[in-house]
Amino acid sequence: FLPHYNRFGAAWLPRLQAALPETLFLGVDEETAVIGRPGDEWRLFGAGGAAIHQGSKARAFQAGEVFQLLEPG
Repeated sequence: FLPHYNRFGAAWLPRLQAALPETLFLGVDEETAVIGRPGDEWRLFGAGGAAIHQGSKARAFQAGEVFQLLEPG
């Protein structure tokens, strides 16, 4: 989990990915919340966005979007 992703959390990402290459990272902007349950859909609320990074793959989301933390399959 990378809080304050839009302010400084994204700057942490390369170093964390180098140390933990198989890890899924969820970056959440300030004034933003991600709500859901493991294995279920998640929804983004608030003024900012969120991004999921795993290896070289990245997905970005904006307020109101519904998504899965893991891609199906």
